[in-house]
Amino acid sequence: MSQEGKYTSVEMDEKKSDEGNNDLEQPFDEEFWLKVQKKFDSEGISWSRAMDEVRTERLFEKHGKNCLLVIIRDWPISDDYRDQPDLVASLEYMISRFTEIILEKVDTDTDYEDFRDEEDETEPTLLHLAAAQNFSHVAAHLVRHYPSLVYQDTEVVGEQRAYLPVEMALMAYKDETAAFLISQMKPDWVHELFLYNANLERAKFSFGQLINHRNPLTNEPDMKKTVVAVLDCLINPHWPYLSQAKKEASKDSDHIERAWTSVPDDPLNYDFYYHVLDGDNEGRQPKINGEKNKEFDAKSKSCLRHLTESSNKV
Repeated sequence: MSQEGKYTSVEMDEKKSDEGNNDLEQPFDEEFWLKVQKKFDSEGISWSRAMDEVRTERLFEKHGKNCLLVIIRDWPISDDYRDQPDLVASLEYMISRFTEIILEKVDTDTDYEDFRDEEDETEPTLLHLAAAQNFSHVAAHLVRHYPSLVYQDTEVVGEQRAYLPVEMALMAYKDETAAFLISQMKPDWVHELFLYNANLERAKFSFGQLINHRNPLTNEPDMKKTVVAVLDCLINPHWPYLSQAKKEASKDSDHIERAWTSVPDDPLNYDFYYHVLDGDNEGRQPKINGEKNKEFDAKSKSCLRHLTESSNKV
């Protein structure tokens, strides 16, 4: 038997034993292995890549456009992975590979930018679902293909407000994904998450709470990357070329990136946005337009003080 034949035979047997009991996919039967062998021989790709491509093709045949929804939403809560965070972490690696392949091969009739989970009344996007699972690699693939997903809200249902994908990660204290999504957002959008919101009568999120949040098992700060990502957004580039009116209009536009790509890459200067660090527990600023804010709670700790007193040194 040739060296190539030996290699193929070993891979097939090994993968069968690893994946044979997986109820999430069809069995790895003879037809499956023949398709893998054909891809491996004809397309000049690795054996593992050939397997992944055949597996994603079968998923698409079974679920159609919903295949990404199924693997991101349903697989982590299946019997094989429910309540097993260590296994879900390894599952994300496989899901991210499948997501990359599906998005690379997607056609114009299968555009996931406007895709929503219609079985959920809040209609989250795929990025919302990935953020809630802390699937940072999956989120990266989605954002690379569809940058505007970071600005898409869920639907308002009853008293429940709309949420951005990053908010799903922040609410669940998913550090990796929250930090990544914040890094992909414009600074003013990030600021609004931590400043006083008149409708809510508080900030959407407390930056001080993120600074001090600890893993309940290790008692170690577990939002370090997110804290750094927020601080990075406080270094605010100043682009006088882009009017405030245009910025405000872009918030509700499907073409939000278009406004930003029309300005030069280099700003005239940089400002440090102290408002988030100076705010009280509710995100209220000490001054508004140069005037003292009567609602500001001077007795509460500022986020800057939370930073200096915390052990969250990064």
